[in-house]
Amino acid sequence: MKKIKARNYGIDLARIISMFFVVLLHNLLQGGVLYNPDLRGSNFLAAWFLENLAIIAVNLFGMITGYLSFGRKFHVSRVLLIIVQTIFWSWIVLFALIVFGFHVSLKDVLIGLFPITLFWYINCYIGLMLLVPLFQDTLEKLKRSQLTLILGLLLLISVTVGFIGHFSLDGGMSVLWLLILFLMGYYIRKFKLLTNIPTFVLWFGYFLFAFIALMIDFFCHRHNIKISFDIMLSYNSPLVVAQSVLFFLAISRVKVTSPPCQQLLLRMSPATLGVYIIDGSLLYKYFLKDLFAPLVDGSAAIMVSVIVMMSVLFFTLFIYLDSIRIALFRKLRVDVIVNSAYTGLMKKMGVHN
Repeated sequence: MKKIKARNYGIDLARIISMFFVVLLHNLLQGGVLYNPDLRGSNFLAAWFLENLAIIAVNLFGMITGYLSFGRKFHVSRVLLIIVQTIFWSWIVLFALIVFGFHVSLKDVLIGLFPITLFWYINCYIGLMLLVPLFQDTLEKLKRSQLTLILGLLLLISVTVGFIGHFSLDGGMSVLWLLILFLMGYYIRKFKLLTNIPTFVLWFGYFLFAFIALMIDFFCHRHNIKISFDIMLSYNSPLVVAQSVLFFLAISRVKVTSPPCQQLLLRMSPATLGVYIIDGSLLYKYFLKDLFAPLVDGSAAIMVSVIVMMSVLFFTLFIYLDSIRIALFRKLRVDVIVNSAYTGLMKKMGVHN
């Protein structure tokens, strides 16, 4: 009898945390905190430490995609469902902003209606998903030594030449970088990377690299060294990549044995991409703009507490909203309609699976 592999709920937890980190990053940046000229002293350290802890969000989600793709076949209909989900939330948020009195420009109305340029991650993610079928069979046949060499060279180039902007990675906001993250997650799943390292060492390394990045940020800020924080916090920064791998390995070892907790993770996990779509919609430009800027004049403890609590609130609300969307789509059989439309189109084109 074929053995059924137990679900790794640590990966579900990683997916949830990664999207919470996205909300936190957006609140810090678009919320008017990180680059506020009045941000200094302990407030600067607190805000940027949060940023350095959460900056792994994109890398984490990319590695999760590769990890979960091991042993699975990709279906193009998944891309179509993501497009439908993206358009759905873009229209809903646009409508809500107008109803609640936000003065949305005509240009942004058009962007909201046709969100081609609104979601960089969705665009790159779709690009990745369309590329996966081209190499997935070959990937499964590669020996460990071969994949180690390929991935090792890609990472080496990415955190050196790519880090200074000469490998078309766009700071990690590219299909190529998501592809590399995909390979990292796939590699970790297939070859059980660094299993001999104690979990506490992985956690310690994650926080240590975040602290080192903070010290670099503070030193440059204190001495007015003209360095772009965008470069230091790019997704392919050596420190960020190291943090991402350490966090992913550590969180993947988390054992969730409580049935209620397992059920909660199973309910939340499918709605995580919706969190990014809602939070990255026109809501980002019109609602989040400088929302937390007044906090930089207060104490660091209050600033951090409010931003973290509001991030939890936003995240919970967005998870709940997309859970409703999932139930609605299921009731309307949207997935069946999309799959049928895709299958019919392929047959007309003479393409067979």
